[in-house]
Amino acid sequence: MTCTRTCTQANQQTNQNGCCALQSNLSVAEAPLEQHFCRHPDDFFGRSLDTRLPDTANEVLLKGHVLCAAAELLPFSEAEVKSCFGDAAVSVLDELLREGRLIVQPPARGKLASDEVKLFRLIQGKGKKSPKEEVNLRDIDPVQFQIIVRGTFNPLETLDQRLAYMKLHPGAVYLNQTTSYFVEELDLQKRIAWVIPKDGRKIEYYTESSEHSTLVLAGGGQARPASLPDTAVCNGSTAVVRSGSATVHWRMYGFKKKSKKDHSILDTIELSFPPVEYQTRAAWMDLPGSVLQPVAQAGHVVDRGGLHALEHAMLALAPLCCDLEASELSCQHTRRDSDPNRYLLLLFESQKGGAGAGAAKLFAHWEELLSNAVRLIEECKCEKGCPNCIVISGCGEYNHGLDKAAALKIGRALGFGTPPTGALAGGTPLGSQTELARSEQPLEQQQPPPQQQQQQQQQQRQQQQQQQQQQRQQQREQQQEHQQQQEQQQQQQDVVQKKTHELQEQAETGTIPVAAAELGQQQQEQPQPQQTVRRTFGRRLNNGSGLPTAALQSGGAAGHVLHCLSCT
Repeated sequence: MTCTRTCTQANQQTNQNGCCALQSNLSVAEAPLEQHFCRHPDDFFGRSLDTRLPDTANEVLLKGHVLCAAAELLPFSEAEVKSCFGDAAVSVLDELLREGRLIVQPPARGKLASDEVKLFRLIQGKGKKSPKEEVNLRDIDPVQFQIIVRGTFNPLETLDQRLAYMKLHPGAVYLNQTTSYFVEELDLQKRIAWVIPKDGRKIEYYTESSEHSTLVLAGGGQARPASLPDTAVCNGSTAVVRSGSATVHWRMYGFKKKSKKDHSILDTIELSFPPVEYQTRAAWMDLPGSVLQPVAQAGHVVDRGGLHALEHAMLALAPLCCDLEASELSCQHTRRDSDPNRYLLLLFESQKGGAGAGAAKLFAHWEELLSNAVRLIEECKCEKGCPNCIVISGCGEYNHGLDKAAALKIGRALGFGTPPTGALAGGTPLGSQTELARSEQPLEQQQPPPQQQQQQQQQQRQQQQQQQQQQRQQQREQQQEHQQQQEQQQQQQDVVQKKTHELQEQAETGTIPVAAAELGQQQQEQPQPQQTVRRTFGRRLNNGSGLPTAALQSGGAAGHVLHCLSCT
């Protein structure tokens, strides 16, 4: 028997294995919830059966139910829909009318009287699917993608839109029942992912998607002061638990190829997919500055490190306190500096419209869940976090940047876990009047100082980089200018040497120009050495030409030409 996610599943496995009155063995994996049950077996054996109540107000589910009912009952009235599905179904009727799925049946007299009941009818015809074919019994998301092996047209399985973008993008390596598949194409119009089988032993890498989720919290939800222990550094007036509707903006912008050997990044590929937006429900806790600022002053990353790790532990223990599966919930895995809610402790339902009463259960049992999460992190003997405490599967950031110590400091500042001795890291005593005064500031003013320091350091680095670039540019320009000057000087020297060589050849042949004044103008600005002229009369040349010759002797300076004298 395995330690499963819910008490009902565990009891079912116990009855199956214990039908012969034999003892059952409990296998425990490296997972936060199972490790908690090992250390606290009473929480496992003393639990009651789980209760699963569907959310009848979920608009995504209601649309499918109303369409199926409309196909069986023709026509039907608004009162009949209310009696079956509640008041929330009225808004669904209006939405289906706008989408063209329903019409109002015309009355017999051609005009609807004020006292007549409005009747609705399903629009049916050729090319339209039956509502039963559109309702997915396995998933709440109506948008489903099929995985088909190229050349066989046999679907392997179906995934919802968000998972399809994450796991079935072009170039992804997809694993199905121990078989590796390479995704060739993802057809967004037909909602089909075309794959080809590959030998997993020959594929030396795996793929990880790069994604980001942004939550927009709507007002008008529930709120109550948090019930915190006396050791907390704040009170319920500043630490507030809230719940309400939220809009999730999810986007995938690429993926990474990672080596199977050392998990190093081999390549980063950018992709462009349409964003996925859906409505859901969330529960969160406002954290005052008296909780966050001391943690930041100790050098920890508050949002991506401490809060993210604490949310992971709460997700893992949600089945223990709230009768929810961890897969039904999510958190702010990919926090960015531009996210308005990055300093909130926040959990939300991952399904469109909400999978049930998850946010309501989180709102009611928030302190219990938070207390167990802090205790789980404390009892784990690891130093920086492991799969037994804060490392979970399904993290959009792939568990990067988690800070176990920061999560413990935040939980202890809220009064949960073992009370810290002395002051919190950074030298600020817990519950000091200064920190309590800071907690009254608005959330926008509670940005931890290290974040501001990081921004200043980043600006300084950018300025230094700009200065270095300017210096390098100036050096390059100076080098180019110096090189041009050298080239010009070399060209001038080449011209002088060439003309000097020509004059020497003319002197040897006896055709000496009277003067070389033009060439003398190209000499360098140096004092010309004194020249001597030696005249020879009546002497024949060695070549026997018999021509009188004037022998020139320069003062030793190369390229300098003197006036030549010829004898008659």
